[in-house]
Amino acid sequence: MLDTQVSPLDLLNRLPAALADKRFLGVLPVLIAILIAYHGLLVPQSFISSTVRLSEAERWFFSPIETGSPLILYALAAWLTVRRLPKVLDFLGAPTSWVLPGVGCLSALLLLIWARYTSSPGILVFSLSVFLMACGHLLAGHQGRRALLLPAVFLTLLAVPLPPVFVNYLILPLQLWTAYLTTALLNLIGIYAVQSGDLILTQKATFQVIETCSGLRTVQTLLMATFVYAEVFHRSRRRLVLLLLISPIIGLFVNLLRVMSLVLNPEGDHTALHMAQGIFMLIGGVLIISLIDRILESLSPHSSVPIRSSGRFFVKNAEYPLPKSRIFGITTLLVLTSLISSQISPWSKPNQLEFDVHIISQNLGDWKMKKPILIPNPMYLGTTGFSLKTFRGYRRPNGDEIEFFIGKNDRTGKYMSLLSDKTKTLKAGRHIIKQFPSQRSPDGEALSEFVIEESSGSRWLVHHWYEGLESVPMETLRSAAGLDRSPLRRAASATVIRIATPVKRDRPDYKKARERINDFKKALNANLAQHQE
Repeated sequence: MLDTQVSPLDLLNRLPAALADKRFLGVLPVLIAILIAYHGLLVPQSFISSTVRLSEAERWFFSPIETGSPLILYALAAWLTVRRLPKVLDFLGAPTSWVLPGVGCLSALLLLIWARYTSSPGILVFSLSVFLMACGHLLAGHQGRRALLLPAVFLTLLAVPLPPVFVNYLILPLQLWTAYLTTALLNLIGIYAVQSGDLILTQKATFQVIETCSGLRTVQTLLMATFVYAEVFHRSRRRLVLLLLISPIIGLFVNLLRVMSLVLNPEGDHTALHMAQGIFMLIGGVLIISLIDRILESLSPHSSVPIRSSGRFFVKNAEYPLPKSRIFGITTLLVLTSLISSQISPWSKPNQLEFDVHIISQNLGDWKMKKPILIPNPMYLGTTGFSLKTFRGYRRPNGDEIEFFIGKNDRTGKYMSLLSDKTKTLKAGRHIIKQFPSQRSPDGEALSEFVIEESSGSRWLVHHWYEGLESVPMETLRSAAGLDRSPLRRAASATVIRIATPVKRDRPDYKKARERINDFKKALNANLAQHQE
C-alpha cells in the first residue's frame, strides 16, 4: 500500500533516526567497503587547493573536458543517495532474486578492476553507478534499486568524462554555431560584424570563440543544476526528464548571451569578469528552468502521488529480518576486489621506438624550410592533443609555398585525441569554403581535399588525412573502454598529416596547386624512406 502523506521534509526528519537504527549499523560495513573500493574517485584535484586561482575556477566551470570529474559531482551524488537512505533501510531484507543484481555487482567490480588497470576514471564512475543499483536491489529488493536509480543516473550522465574523440566531434561545430549566431545578433542590433570561422570581426575588435565559450560545459553544469533543482523542489521523475531535455537548449541560449556580453564589453577578456559573467548566466539559466517548470506545472499539475522514488513511501506489510548473509557477501566481495585491485599495477606503454617527426629534414629536394618554425595556436587547438607535432613552412626558389603539419598521438591517454576538424585549418579564423571528392593517401587512407579561406581573404588548397584511426563512433568506444591503455592497444601511433599551398582568390589554378602538393609529397616520402632505412 502507498502512503502519500510523506513529504521531503518528513523524509529528512526521519534521517537521523534512520542513521541511529540498528539496520543502518547493519549495512555500515557495506558503506565503508564501498568508500574503500572507490576511494580513487576522491583524489583531490587541482581545483581543490589552498589557493584557488580564478583561471582554474573558470576552467572548472566552463572547460569542455577534464581528466576527472569535479568533486562537487560526487558530493551531490552522495547527497542524493543519503536522501534515499531511509527508504532503502525500510525495505532492507525484502525478498528478491539474487541472479540479476548478483550479476550486476560482479560486473561492476570487474569494471572497477579494469578501470584500475587501464587508469580510466570514467569506467570507475560507471562501475560505481552500476554497483549502486545492483547493491540496492540485493539489499532492499525492487524498491532499493528504484531508490538508488537517480544517483546512479546522475553519476553516469555527469561524472563520467566524455571521451576526447567525442568532445572534439562536438566542440568545433558548437564554436562555429556560437560565432554564427553571435554575428547575426550583433548585426541585428546595428553593430556591423563578420564571421570568419571561429572569429567574430567588428570595426573595433576581433573576438575569438574559444572552447570555453562553446557552451558544452555550460550545458553540463546546467544539467547538474537541473538535478539539484528537481530534488530540492521535489519534482517528479517525469518532470525531471522534461527539464533535462530542455536544459541543453537553455544552456546554449545563456552561453550565447554570455558570448554577446563578452563581445560588447571591451574588458570582457579579464579572467575575473569573464568568470563572473559566466556564473551570472548560469544563475540565469536556473531561473529560466524554474520559469519553465512553473509553466509545466500550470499545464499539468502534480498528482497527489509523486512519481519520484524518494517521494514515495511504501508502508510494509511485515518487518523484514536483517539480511546478514547478503551484507556479508557484498562486503566480502568489495574487500576482495579492493585487495585485488591494489595489487594490480596500472598498464604502462611498452618501450618501443617512436618516429620523431622533428627529424624530418629542413631541406626536402628543392623545398627549403622557412624560418622560424610555425607554432599552432594552443588556444585554437584546445582539446586536440598530440604527443609529437611539427608545423613548418617550405618554399622553392621559384616562390612556390607549402604549409606542412604532422602530428602524432601515442594513445596512452596523456594527451587528448587528434581526431578533430581543427587539424584541417590549424589557425583561428580559417574555414572551409570548397570540398572536393575524397581521394586516397599514399598509404591508402581516406584523403580529404578542400579549400580554406582565412579572415584576411587568403586561400589555401589542402590535402589532409589520418593514419591509424577508425571512425568517430569506433574511436569513441575504444576510448571509453580504455582499450588503447591495455594489451589490446594498437601498436602504431595515430597520425594526422596536412599539406597546404596558397591559391589565388580569383580564378584559382587547382591543377597547378595539386602538382605542388604532389611534388612536396614525393620529396617528403623520399626523406622518410631514408630515415626508415
